[in-house]
Amino acid sequence: MRSSETHLARRASRHEGILTLDERLLAYLHCYNIRRDYFLCHEYGESLWLDSGRPEALKGLIQAAVCLYHLENGNVRGAYPMWLRAKAYMQSIRPVYEQIDIESLLRDTQRVFDHLPRDLFERVVPEQRIALLQLPIVTLRILDSNLAEQVKTMTLPPLHGDEAEGGDRDDAHHLT
Repeated sequence: MRSSETHLARRASRHEGILTLDERLLAYLHCYNIRRDYFLCHEYGESLWLDSGRPEALKGLIQAAVCLYHLENGNVRGAYPMWLRAKAYMQSIRPVYEQIDIESLLRDTQRVFDHLPRDLFERVVPEQRIALLQLPIVTLRILDSNLAEQVKTMTLPPLHGDEAEGGDRDDAHHLT
């Protein structure tokens, strides 16, 4: 196939709504939106980040997941500074990164922290205290509908030597 034909094939694929992303970014999105497993989300994101030259864009997305992980576990003192760092890293990829609406991620995550009582910002509290606050849920808005469907229905790939056991075990990466 000549170079111009290759270019046209790529353009046609994009026109038909076919978008190819690294499976670890897809897994990150799945863990964030479907499982709400922010620790596992971090694991997939970090694996991709380490293998792709440590781009700041991915660092911001990883830290956004980590801040929500800390928050749901009651570590507000750790969650908020992590959120501030994540926000700073994501400024350069606004408004959209890899079909992820970064503007809505920034807005929605900030809304979570805006709902927290100020007296909790320097504290670690029981998880139940955070759960009782019924904070808004942050969902990554995926702009490509085919990609959103793929994320929703995917099976997680193996991660960190899980190949022998398969990557879609519910308890494979949870902290106890």
